[in-house]
Amino acid sequence: MIVAELAGVPIGIISRFESTKEFFLDYLTDQLPMTIVSVSDEEMMMEDDEISERTEQMVINSKIASALADYNAFLMRTAVISVDGQGVGFAAPNGVGKTTRALLWKKALGDRVRVINGSKPVFGLRDNGVYAFGSPWRGRERLGSRESVPMKAMCFIERGDEVSLKRMTPDDAAMRLMQQVMIPKETRQMCLLVSLLEQFVQTVPFYLYTCNMEKEKPEMLWEEIRNN
Repeated sequence: MIVAELAGVPIGIISRFESTKEFFLDYLTDQLPMTIVSVSDEEMMMEDDEISERTEQMVINSKIASALADYNAFLMRTAVISVDGQGVGFAAPNGVGKTTRALLWKKALGDRVRVINGSKPVFGLRDNGVYAFGSPWRGRERLGSRESVPMKAMCFIERGDEVSLKRMTPDDAAMRLMQQVMIPKETRQMCLLVSLLEQFVQTVPFYLYTCNMEKEKPEMLWEEIRNN
């Protein structure tokens, strides 16, 4: 068994493949696990009708996402950067440009920006706000770090002719948010996740970010976010 620390939660992972240890290598810890996940042959067959490293990883990912809900945390498909020590998230369907936005802001703002995670960070609710934590799910570009950052804003990205930021209502944000998170299969943990997302949209400002690479000026967009 290996133990990986995600958002401050040490999770035991029982795997038959060495590639699993390699995947979580940067997050391994000597701490005792607070919870343990494992995968049976039957679970792999139900997931993808085969027993393989890829299928085991899929089931492990799903089980970790479920387990995190017990510790006020969840996985979400988004890219998160730290700007001047404050977190900005970019969420979008595949191919719309969440990683592109992270790199664009990094290019424009230089050392003021650090990429926390380019694909699936862990979000954790703490007494003093919502934090984004680095995770091993870094995406194809392998963008990310083990750092964490308090969230200043979440942006849902859409393409358009003109660049704009429009503040979203908590209800509108929650509807889109459900499409980006990894949903636990167990009813109890799913209810925990829904409660976490409700707190998320009430705590962090959400924006509809209409983007156009030819016209975007991240400096101006960041000033708008920072001053709200």
